[in-house]
Amino acid sequence: MKIFRSIALLVAMGLAGLAIGRYWWGDRHQIQRQLTALAEAASVPPNETLDERRARAMRVGTFVADDIIVVTSPTSIIGGRPAVVSFVEQAAAAGPMTLAVENMQIGVTDPATSAVYLTLSAVGQA
Repeated sequence: MKIFRSIALLVAMGLAGLAIGRYWWGDRHQIQRQLTALAEAASVPPNETLDERRARAMRVGTFVADDIIVVTSPTSIIGGRPAVVSFVEQAAAAGPMTLAVENMQIGVTDPATSAVYLTLSAVGQA
């Protein structure tokens, strides 16, 4: 009986470890972490110069694929890395802001393709 409990405990711990590992290193979690890092990289602190904001926009470009498509409204899209960098640069020029990723829904079609639906909130800083 004691051996059965030990084996059951080991199996339960192994299954829990697999579940946690699959979530932690899974595609969806990796995408979520990358988008959160993207929002942090695109946030503009109050003491940045215009050149630093431009450099920040270029860093944001390293987070996205060349063929990215961003739907900014029901009637407007931004396509391609250069367009996204330009969009972020224009937003950063407006002044200090903090970005936050909310309501994220991630669909992984295959290892090279995913679709992410999210709300990106921008809050200006005084």
